[in-house]
Amino acid sequence: MADKSFLVVRLSSLGDIVHALPAVSALAKMPSATVDWVVETRYRDLLKDNPYLRNVIEIDTLGINEERWSFNSLMAILESVSILRKHRYDAVVDFQSLLKTAVLARCAGSDQRIGFTGDWAREPMAGILYTRKLCIPRQVHVIQANISLVESLGARTNHWEFPLPDDIAETRNPEILDCKARRRMGSKALVPAELWGARTSTMESFFLANHSELRPRRGATCP
Repeated sequence: MADKSFLVVRLSSLGDIVHALPAVSALAKMPSATVDWVVETRYRDLLKDNPYLRNVIEIDTLGINEERWSFNSLMAILESVSILRKHRYDAVVDFQSLLKTAVLARCAGSDQRIGFTGDWAREPMAGILYTRKLCIPRQVHVIQANISLVESLGARTNHWEFPLPDDIAETRNPEILDCKARRRMGSKALVPAELWGARTSTMESFFLANHSELRPRRGATCP
């Protein structure tokens, strides 16, 4: 069987990246599959030593937003795009469904570009750049919605995996450092924030025990 090469796009933020991990793990378990992930530079620590990823490709669009455009920032973006194009992916999965992430998916040059439409599309215009769009009911949890995207490529899973690095507490990312502070106060939990739409109303949180597995728990609140 010929190797299948996939690119996943989930640039940010902390909680959303964690929510994408089970889907990416399932995709990587397909026969002869390899997976690359394009992510914002400030969140690369979350993907360090991930056993399901061949490459982590960094891009700094958030830095550009904060510092305005410059020649150096433009060249950095173009360099990241050139890395995407050289791999010739069989399919690109855009979990974020923003216009900028759909553009990145298109720049990768794959004939298959999969993303959300309907309630799960953060920016509906992004759908113009997809070759396949999934409309997922809003009441579906974000983790299962992400899994639905990779299931459209043939991936299957009944077990959620969250392969976060053991040394995640050493990061300089302020969002992750906030979780580190919580652990010093007696909590062993990494609580990915859910900031928009149905995810806020469901009050779902996922807890990291010893940096190795997250256990779903309903009704949890931040101390």
